[in-house]
Amino acid sequence: MATTPKSWTSSAPLLLLGILIGLTGPADARRPKKDRDPQPEPAPVAPAPKPVTPPIALFDAPLPMTVGPMVPGLANTTAQACGACHFGTHGTWATSDHALGWRDTRFTEAVRLASTPACTQCHLPFLEQSPELVTYDADDVDKPLAGANPAFDASLRLEGVTCAACHVRDGKIVGPRPPELVGTSPHPLAWSEELTKSEGCATCHQLTWEGAKTPFYDTYGEWERSPYAKAGITCQDCHGGGGAGSTAPFDHGMPRETGRAVSVLLDLPSLTIVRGDETPVALGITLQNTGAGHAFPTGSPFTGIRVRARIVGPPDRKGVPYEAVVLEHDLGRTLTDGPPWDVTADTRIPAGGQIELTADLSVPYGAPEGDWALQVDLLQTAAGVPVDAPPSLSRELPLSVE
Repeated sequence: MATTPKSWTSSAPLLLLGILIGLTGPADARRPKKDRDPQPEPAPVAPAPKPVTPPIALFDAPLPMTVGPMVPGLANTTAQACGACHFGTHGTWATSDHALGWRDTRFTEAVRLASTPACTQCHLPFLEQSPELVTYDADDVDKPLAGANPAFDASLRLEGVTCAACHVRDGKIVGPRPPELVGTSPHPLAWSEELTKSEGCATCHQLTWEGAKTPFYDTYGEWERSPYAKAGITCQDCHGGGGAGSTAPFDHGMPRETGRAVSVLLDLPSLTIVRGDETPVALGITLQNTGAGHAFPTGSPFTGIRVRARIVGPPDRKGVPYEAVVLEHDLGRTLTDGPPWDVTADTRIPAGGQIELTADLSVPYGAPEGDWALQVDLLQTAAGVPVDAPPSLSRELPLSVE
């Protein structure tokens, strides 16, 4: 007679029980889905309050403007008062081009060479910031006249494009969002769409003199014609920190690092130069505008960039390092001598564009041998003259001289 393995007989009752449970299952699982006990609905999400406060025009009058009435809750209208609470924002603004623009080396040198007070209207946007008021003889922009300003505020002058220039109007703090979306505030609030749009920057960064065929300042126009505008990338996306699409807090330092705007590409067939060689080493330099949504450089035609390439060697017997400039090229614009100051030449790099420069590298036989370097510097200029400031960008490539 056949026998059943012990393992089967001992586990058969458990196996049968498992099959029965699997066939029947929990009572609720066997009920049609529509007949099951209803589940509680998720709590509805409260919709965001709809803005009811209309936006204001941030710059509805020519510059310079007046500070206006005091904002309730502020001790004064200088950036110092704002910094008491907004100390992080104040810290980044304090070293920005906005804060330092009126005493920037290139600006002061350009104003000195141009011999005109007209430039202060954007660099010092409040009437109270200038000890003199600028007017024009019969609206002639070539004849600015300056008179004493009884409302001059020396404290405001220190701050250049101060907080209130963009964030105070009619005794209210102006932000980029409607007050209904902000919540509680110790100050009365207003809002302006211009704070988040490139059009708001155009007030100072776009200027065409009456009768001119070309803009004097064309930064906004350069952006408007660029692929950046077509892609919806605004001035604030690049100069507010974080880049396009970023949700990071706005950076009032207004970053504009040259290294983010320009790529410097070097082309050399060899890193070795033979002293006295009749055949020089050919150097190629390509400058690409890879990160600026406008021309490089941009802004005032009185300022520009000089590309300088030089080879630098070890010191000679007198301790003087050998140095030879092999290339200089200016990026900028040339204007007519008088109004309406039309542009007669433009050597800048448009957004997405590039230029190619060439030079020959050679070292005389009597120069020291050893470790040398090729240095490419981008120097800031004012009225075509390099200013006393560090290069805005430098690249150094080691060379060997035999």
